[in-house]
Parts: sequence; structure tokens; C-alpha cells
Amino acid sequence: MKSRELKHYVEIARQVALAGGAEALKYFRSKDLAVESKSTAKFDPVTLADKRTEEVMRRAILSNFPEDGIIGEEHENISGTSGISWVIDPIDGTRSFIAGAPTWGILVAVNDGIGPFAGVIYQPFIDELFFGGFGSAYYEFKGKREKIFTKKCKHLSDAKLFSTFPEIGTAEEHRKFQIINKKVKQTRYGFDCYAYALLAMGAIDIVMEAGLQSYDVQGPQALIESSGGVVSSWSGNNPQYGGTLLACGSKNIYDEILLLLTRS
Repeated sequence: MKSRELKHYVEIARQVALAGGAEALKYFRSKDLAVESKSTAKFDPVTLADKRTEEVMRRAILSNFPEDGIIGEEHENISGTSGISWVIDPIDGTRSFIAGAPTWGILVAVNDGIGPFAGVIYQPFIDELFFGGFGSAYYEFKGKREKIFTKKCKHLSDAKLFSTFPEIGTAEEHRKFQIINKKVKQTRYGFDCYAYALLAMGAIDIVMEAGLQSYDVQGPQALIESSGGVVSSWSGNNPQYGGTLLACGSKNIYDEILLLLTRS
């Protein structure tokens, strides 16, 4: 794939996220938005906003790349014939969305069969856009664009750690998380995909998650790697298919955490 074509994919990924955000905002903080649960065993919310937003994003993708595949949360996957797949989450953080909290976001990734090479996180209510690919990542706000980089925190004891739930993952995953949690300077919860954006722009140092799907992971993975960070599973493998995720702004912090996780 030529450099010009790669840049085109990044730009279309950006446009797909913007289109999805415009649709999602039609429903955000709506007082009559119906909420269903995908599961009877636990509360796993989904709304018309999730479904309609993904439909808009799919149309935007296929109008530009009709031969590409699409993997999304709310509708059936499209296999495609080009070898390129789009991995999308129309509203990452539906719990936040239905509560009116602007920490949810639109996730877009483009995967070449090896891994995600372009990623976007968009928070449309605040109108903050984070996107990147091929070693360059950017932040857009109020018509201005700037290049972003992860922060190179030197010591785990100085690090800021974010995760969605205090009761993260399985009992064993929670035990391992607490090992890291006790060593960092500060821990915050409940920011959904916005935490990844903060990591990519150098505001925080670590994100740890568990129980993820591919559409939760790949957009943030590509964005953070493009801004200079490191992303893997808790065992050090490629996290693109979901499960656990460890994202760090600096390699030395990542190495220290991975050693603690694999030895515990």
C-alpha cells in the first residue's frame, strides 16, 4: 500500500468518526431514549443510538471502500474482498451515554490483516477528535490541529492509571490489577475510551482493561501506538482480538508492569 493511499485511509477514518458522532448527538441526553440489555445475566445496554450510528458509519465506509470488510458491535460483519477491514464501535461507553456523561466516544480502526494501522477516537459532544496512523497522531479541537505524543513517565510510582471499572475482569484479573494499582500515584475510573485519548495526548500514563472485544481495542491501539505508546495484552501479546489490554505512554513503565503481571 502506497503512502498516499495510507493517508487516504486515515482521512476517511476521521470522516467516518465525524459522521458517526453527528448521528449519535441526535440521541445524547434525550429524555425518551429507550434502553435495552443485550444480556439477561448482566446489564449490557444498547440503544437505538448505537444501532443508527453504526449504520451511518457503515454507509460512510462502503461509499469510499466498497470492497473492504467491516467488523462492528451492533450489526453483522461484512467479510469484504480487499484484505482490509474496518473495526468500529459506534458508541464506546453506552453506560456513560445513557447517563448523559460525555466520556463515551466513537471508535474507528482500519486493519490490514496484520493489525490496526489507523485509529480514531471522537467525543462529539465536546467535539474533541484524536486520530493517527504510521507514527503520527493528532488532536483536533475548535478548528485547530496539533500533533500529540504520549508522556514518558520514568517511574511507576509517579504514574496515573485509568480503568473503566474498579471490579475489573475476572477474580484473577482483578488480583493482578491490584498489584499495579497499589504501585501507581493515582487511579481513576469510569472514563471509557476517553482514557485512551488522554493517554495518547500525554495527560495520563497507563490504561488497563479486561473483558474487551476487538471493536473496543483496535481504534485506541492504533492511535496510541501512533503517538509513541505501547499496547499489548497483559501477557505481552497483540491485543487486537480483545481480552485484556495494557496501554502505556512509555516503554520503561510498560516493561515494569508487564514483569509484575507475568510474575504474579
